[in-house]
Amino acid sequence: MTEKTLPFLMVALALGLSVGLARADAEGRVIDYRITRNGDDIGTHRVRFERGDSQMTLEHEISIRVRILALEAYRYDLRAREVWREGRLVGFSSTTDRNGDALQVFARRGGSGIRVRAAGGERVTVPGSAIPADPHWNVLSAGDALMIEAEDGALRRVRVSGPRTETLTLAGRRLSTHRYDVTGEHDASLWYDEDGYLVKKRLRASDGSTVITQMR
Repeated sequence: MTEKTLPFLMVALALGLSVGLARADAEGRVIDYRITRNGDDIGTHRVRFERGDSQMTLEHEISIRVRILALEAYRYDLRAREVWREGRLVGFSSTTDRNGDALQVFARRGGSGIRVRAAGGERVTVPGSAIPADPHWNVLSAGDALMIEAEDGALRRVRVSGPRTETLTLAGRRLSTHRYDVTGEHDASLWYDEDGYLVKKRLRASDGSTVITQMR
């Protein structure tokens, strides 16, 4: 996603979410993330994983508030549901309140492609290999990819590099992670733990601010 202003950056924070068939038992697991901008808390992101047979469902709740001089300058709430079957995205929906603007996105697999209805009403069919932006489950591999924005359904052509092993300190403990970097029409760095869960995501806004989503 090239560099973003803060509002557009929230799209990436919102839902870069994908899942493969879990290496770890993700049934019923809930993961909470803290979202910061230049070190200041601005919001939370909760992901619920539910798995049954060959199907995985993710539900996302994001709440972001940006305050300037104690006044609320930006409000963002997103709810989304994502369904994967046998490692392929089969359905996705999201509802977003962005400073009072209501946005909805729907996507469903049909044949070898995924039919997407974007927030503006545009309808397009994309390759079946497309994934939501910034996946919270590690389905990334090096090379070119097509990502779907959660908030508005926009398509981003990107290149993924990695993984490379890095050690992070999380809640006072050292954690071995696999880092991937995404460049092109979406820019992000993502760290996953050994079980494939997203540990940390870093994005930089065009105003120079750094936005980080990190597992609590």
